[in-house]
Amino acid sequence: MRLLAGIGASTPNSVVGGIYVDIFSTPRERGRVVALYMSVTTISPLLASIASGYLGVVSWRWTYWLMLVLAGVTWPPLLLMPETYGPVVLKKKAQVLRKQGQTVLAPIELESLDVYQMVVVILTRPVRMFLFESIVLFSCLYIALIYAIFYSKSQRLHLVPYPKGSY
Repeated sequence: MRLLAGIGASTPNSVVGGIYVDIFSTPRERGRVVALYMSVTTISPLLASIASGYLGVVSWRWTYWLMLVLAGVTWPPLLLMPETYGPVVLKKKAQVLRKQGQTVLAPIELESLDVYQMVVVILTRPVRMFLFESIVLFSCLYIALIYAIFYSKSQRLHLVPYPKGSY
């Protein structure tokens, strides 16, 4: 379960920068939103340790129920968010213009989408960026160090004493 939770939790860290660039136009707005996002990602593991410490006394399952409730609360806003990826937005505009009778193609429609393209280009892109882009490499190493510190320390904290006989 920790592996699945970690895989799910790593997704926002990898896409949030691109989403904020698409949504917010000025560097000042992006800076404020990124600062808020980084504050939440820093505080969340600490609050999660406290919550799981209190819920763990009741049952270990309650920690996962709490995560399920929080995930359920965040799904509706996520599903209602508009598309922000530029090539997909252009593709939708081109589809609307084609319905009006114009012959327009978006750049993404000109790319081949066969299995080779997907496996070689799309799936190897993160590995290539990690190996050859120093900003990506050092950002990943920094985040890995921070999360390693958070989770190694949070496992040793026992904020709520266990009831007698539950050791």
